[in-house]
Amino acid sequence: MDDERIAKCLNMIESGHYQALDRFLKSHRQTLLDSVHKYNDRIDCLDYKG
Repeated sequence: MDDERIAKCLNMIESGHYQALDRFLKSHRQTLLDSVHKYNDRIDCLDYKG
């Protein structure tokens, strides 16, 4: 997570916006998982072509 997103999380914690923080973290987690799946698919294609 970059510095900007970390600062956003800290601001939400300091402000007591825990539901917004939860939504933000779930969204970020999904983005990371999507990226992992995308690269895993690419690796799978390389394995089958080899």
